[in-house]
Amino acid sequence: MKFVEPIREKNKIRDIKLLLRSKWKIRELFLFQLWLVTALRMWDMLELKIKDIANDDLTLLSSLVIKEQKTWKTNTSAPTKNLKTVRAEYKEAYPTIVANRDNYVFFRSKSRTWAIKWTENISVKQWWRIITSACIAVWLQWSYSSHSLRKTYGYQSRMHKVPIEKIQKKLNHSSPWVTLDYIGITQEELDNINHEMDL
Repeated sequence: MKFVEPIREKNKIRDIKLLLRSKWKIRELFLFQLWLVTALRMWDMLELKIKDIANDDLTLLSSLVIKEQKTWKTNTSAPTKNLKTVRAEYKEAYPTIVANRDNYVFFRSKSRTWAIKWTENISVKQWWRIITSACIAVWLQWSYSSHSLRKTYGYQSRMHKVPIEKIQKKLNHSSPWVTLDYIGITQEELDNINHEMDL
């Protein structure tokens, strides 16, 4: 199985957001930002409905509590300032989405007819194309896919000195070793610890 990379450079995360915003891909931008906050598995993200994340006026719930399909464990996330900003852009772009709280947050749209199908979610394949093309557009090398964002959450948390046990809990992994392997801590990064400590 091919290893999928996390996005290691924060400036590349910023570049992808700028790219999506500049192309007025607000649905995709909201998906990207929400994924970076929740670290959900792909199928859990794409199954989200308005009632899962927002109030009637599309203000985000103060705590996003989502049950994962694979583990049946709960994933709880607090909305960040960046997520609230993108949510406001999403609401402005799609004001009628709240008409039915059972509408999918990441709805399907037909590019040729501009038809929006609120009651159908985008496919895994469609999201894979979106994220891989965005990674290529910002000159990311290696192997990236829709799974990269979950790994990015773990990797960036670790780089911000979050204890591995907390990341493990967030990702609902069985052990810290699974988490370390999953987020792709490289030997170079491990070697840098020695240089930083210089014992």
